[in-house]
Amino acid sequence: MKNILLALAIILFASTAQASTANKKFVSIDNTVASNLCVIAAKDGYKAAVDHAKISGEKDLKRMICNGKSIKRFAKYFEVKEILSKEILVVPANNSFESNICAQAVKNGLESVNSDDINQTICNGQQIVHFVKRYSNS
Repeated sequence: MKNILLALAIILFASTAQASTANKKFVSIDNTVASNLCVIAAKDGYKAAVDHAKISGEKDLKRMICNGKSIKRFAKYFEVKEILSKEILVVPANNSFESNICAQAVKNGLESVNSDDINQTICNGQQIVHFVKRYSNS
């Protein structure tokens, strides 16, 4: 039976590959309230800038410009983003030749499988080429 059952273990990592602002240095050149609010927005976000504006008495935050952008857009530009990554682990369901071929092709690429009729191989009801494209981590 060429219809191969593979046990697919899907591992979703909510790994936080974050674009951090820690390696950037923000400086207020003229030490005005507006410049300081721009620095706070870049470092800590728009909400922190709003909170600081209330404390310092700045009332017109919506019109404030930081490096040619509204303070809200400026803060968003430096916002740390969380990236979800998905990894798929394909393991053979049994010790059959076809099952091992499918798992090897996903892990190491189609080139790693030396078989004359590789395009005729079916993995989980799909041609091996489509199966590898779907479950390859690259």
